[in-house]
Amino acid sequence: MRRKDRQVTDRAKMDEILKKAELLHLALNDNGMPYALCMNYGYDGEAIYIHGAQEGRKMDIFKENPVVSFQAVCDCQTVKNEDASEFTSYYRSVVGMGRVEILTDPKEKRYGLDVLMAAYDPGKPFTFDDMTIARTAVMK
Repeated sequence: MRRKDRQVTDRAKMDEILKKAELLHLALNDNGMPYALCMNYGYDGEAIYIHGAQEGRKMDIFKENPVVSFQAVCDCQTVKNEDASEFTSYYRSVVGMGRVEILTDPKEKRYGLDVLMAAYDPGKPFTFDDMTIARTAVMK
């Protein structure tokens, strides 16, 4: 990072951003070509959880190459000015890398979906029937 004075290295601040941001930009490597997605996600303080269909391009890429990078952004603000050189943007973000694990255990899948749903509607209990768990891909 060029601007080290703006770099966030404090884990608590990174956790705050990951819990506040509403979307995750996920970058995958599809046979040497970048493939980026905007995803809903949940964060439990240790892992990020995403979900989707059990088949499709994203799942094919995960199975072939589970290495990903991601970015979560919050508190976005554009500062406008008549002088174009004075336009700027302020935001807070976390950028990271990891390996996707496709969950197969129904208990782990339920937990991941609980984390994801709590990110958007905290404090509300959610239930998932066995068929929903079986047909939904949940990744950690």
